[in-house]
Amino acid sequence: PYTPMGRFLHIPPPFPRSDWANNFGTPWWKDDEYCVGILSSRTRRVRIINTLTLQEQIIEVCAEETLNEILQRYKPYNTHATSYTWKYYGSNLDMKKTLIENGVMDE
Repeated sequence: PYTPMGRFLHIPPPFPRSDWANNFGTPWWKDDEYCVGILSSRTRRVRIINTLTLQEQIIEVCAEETLNEILQRYKPYNTHATSYTWKYYGSNLDMKKTLIENGVMDE
């Protein structure tokens, strides 16, 4: 494989060598110990508008994220966001559901 940044763990050298041991078992990219999450089925950009201050932020979120998880990612922009009511076209959103479950379709 092409590795322009140099050798990585479990990547063989670019040419045959007799001192390279390949008896390490499962390579790191197949080892569940190093799994940090799941791959999202789809991502989308969400524009969150604070109607009080008219500030808006665009955040890229996963389709599987609930609104509570999106809220946690939005908090660096507005620490008071937990005290607000989240709405979409005038109807309150259930923070335990995803955007799709709340009827917020991807445009």
